[in-house]
Amino acid sequence: MNSRALPNLCLFLACFISSGLLSIFQGQDCNWDLRNYHFYNAYAFLNDRLTYDIAPAQLQSFHNPLLDVPFYLMMRRVPPVVYGFVVGGVQGINIWLVYRLAYLVLTGMSERRRLVLSLAAGITGYLGAANLSEIGTIFQDNITSTFVLGALLVVFSSIDRDTDASKGQSRGAIIASGVLIGGATGLKLTNAIYALPFMITFIVIEDSWKTRISHAFLSGLSICAGFIVTMGYWMTVLWRHFESPIFPYFNALFKSPYYELSNLVDTTFFPRDIYQTLFYPFYFVKWQHFVSERGFRDIRLAVCYLLLLLLAFVVFYRGVLEAHGCVEVREEMRDQKKVRQMALCTGVFFIPSYILWLKTFSIYRYIVPLELLSPVLIIIILRYIFPFEKVLLRISLTTFALIILTTSPLHWERLPWGESFFDVRIPNIQNLAQATVVMAGDDPLAYVIPYFPAGTRFVRIQSNSYFWSRTLMQGPVSRILSYGVSNMYFLWKEKSAHNVTFDDYMKTLSMYGLRPSLKESRKVYTRLDDDLFLVPLKKIE
Repeated sequence: MNSRALPNLCLFLACFISSGLLSIFQGQDCNWDLRNYHFYNAYAFLNDRLTYDIAPAQLQSFHNPLLDVPFYLMMRRVPPVVYGFVVGGVQGINIWLVYRLAYLVLTGMSERRRLVLSLAAGITGYLGAANLSEIGTIFQDNITSTFVLGALLVVFSSIDRDTDASKGQSRGAIIASGVLIGGATGLKLTNAIYALPFMITFIVIEDSWKTRISHAFLSGLSICAGFIVTMGYWMTVLWRHFESPIFPYFNALFKSPYYELSNLVDTTFFPRDIYQTLFYPFYFVKWQHFVSERGFRDIRLAVCYLLLLLLAFVVFYRGVLEAHGCVEVREEMRDQKKVRQMALCTGVFFIPSYILWLKTFSIYRYIVPLELLSPVLIIIILRYIFPFEKVLLRISLTTFALIILTTSPLHWERLPWGESFFDVRIPNIQNLAQATVVMAGDDPLAYVIPYFPAGTRFVRIQSNSYFWSRTLMQGPVSRILSYGVSNMYFLWKEKSAHNVTFDDYMKTLSMYGLRPSLKESRKVYTRLDDDLFLVPLKKIE
């Protein structure tokens, strides 16, 4: 066994265990996304309910359920606290990945300082405002980030062992890293912003231009292969049922008749003006919610921004001095060349990824991989500006301490740990297994569906972003509602998140010739909502 393998394994386990314990400390996840679709989508996938129900999880009913399946199975089969430990532990792998990336870019540094600074980088990345808030949750941003950081680690490791004897490993590293990026994208489409920047990194790795281009092309093919592995089957399912491989997104392009011809671009968090477009990271240094539903503060991207500007100045200044013979240009050692390539890869990956995020989403938690990677970028820049080890160590640790101490993470809904994750109790109603349950509004309620009898059908007639009346989806909705009118209920949440009144629901139901009988309602008990009711529906005469 390699002399470093055992310490690396011990550190890996320490990261897993410590993050798992933090997850337990933070409490049980009960965020909106979990209640709306992560739990339900896995259930629907395993029980073939994509078209049996009609979008009970709203727009998100059509998301790829593959990554939700293991979380769903754990929620149903192990105690919630065990689930929380495992999920938090997996998310803790990010600490180890950032540590390894930092360790490689610090090649040539004395071992003790290298270890200290690498570990500090891993901890600083982990304690970011978005990542820390998601420990133990099912958002998946800091689950798929392990794929993204893992891909970079494969590339960096290949550069680190780049000798004539290991040329054959290079192609394997390109394929493996591309599959990881593509796999992450298939599992969560927001990771698509990392695909193109990752391909470009192979252009800056020193070699002939023919080799660089062929490696970038191979990386692109590998990304496509990884995407097909994790998303290919679901795309065929969506195409078969809705005539679009990523339904309902980009429907102005795919033109599915089951959805409006729009591309579903959420501009809520986009920069409001040219100043925010150019300097968005500096808006995050104060507590705000420009790029998230929840407020937070994190200065790390602003620090990266300032250091990149400083780096540009230093590079220009040193170039001028070298051109005038004021400084001696020394031949690079092998280790220095490796470090430079890793540094270029980091910058070429980080900056375009941020720009793509800014133009496509501007939702902060979608750049968790960059939040985690930011300490590595900081180390790279500081090492170039301050090449002396003691100075680099002190400035880096001071910068990391400042970032950690000023960070105020986002806060998502949590509950104390219980014996059951949701503790849903369905009222005893005759023939409920043959009933149809109508859903309206945009409250996240699909998490209760797996606890109903398997035959109960759920139809959502109103949602967060669609209008069935203008599409072919209206056909099956109308047929189901007309067929099941003698045994039909309305799933009603009394205290709606958007102050939707019962009268508002009545108006929506009346569009389908239905009226609720509130006096006959039966309560649905859950740990998450204490105001859920099944209200019988009758036909309007």
